[in-house]
Amino acid sequence: MVRSFDDAQVLLERFLLRRAEQGDRRALVALGSIHLETIYAIARNLSGTDAEALDLTEAALQIAWEAIGEMPHGISFRTFVCRFLVREALSRLREMGASSSASSGRPAARSDDDAQTPAEWSSPRMDGLPRRPDLAERLREALDRLEPEDRAAFVLRVVQELPPRECADILEIPEAELRQRAHQASLLMTAFVQYLMARSAPVQPAPRPACIQ
Repeated sequence: MVRSFDDAQVLLERFLLRRAEQGDRRALVALGSIHLETIYAIARNLSGTDAEALDLTEAALQIAWEAIGEMPHGISFRTFVCRFLVREALSRLREMGASSSASSGRPAARSDDDAQTPAEWSSPRMDGLPRRPDLAERLREALDRLEPEDRAAFVLRVVQELPPRECADILEIPEAELRQRAHQASLLMTAFVQYLMARSAPVQPAPRPACIQ
């Protein structure tokens, strides 16, 4: 007896996985569709543009489909796909960081067309943040300043709010390290945003002294 929607989804995924392992392409597409929104959101948080996020998503799904028969026992299809996605995203972030450091020492600039914040990319914990262009810019800059591994931990655990065990499985690290990285990244994000907001705040003119009679 199916007790809940979650139970029904687990049963559906098991059925689709069995079909996919037998070479059913439609089952693979259905599996990807179930988790597409979450997978794309993670890709968007780990990349610079919508085009890069789409490329990461398509690449991760393609690799997962080709390696479906090698999927480790005990992990979900979403975890399996996200492993490939995060590996590729981290590789690109490291390359981008290396090239940026070699040229100017700063993260590469993005266009105004990409003016989205982590909060807008799906973060229930950040719903209270004001939607101001200057805050969006500061959040993007702060996110770019995180180390790639810390950024991935922050995106998976804090922004997407995936379970700690699944985040650790995706990153292939111990759960304790995942928690430490996510916490450290959260503190750094807060400090970065506060510093950047203060740096960009307009300077208030000093009050004019009263005339001496």
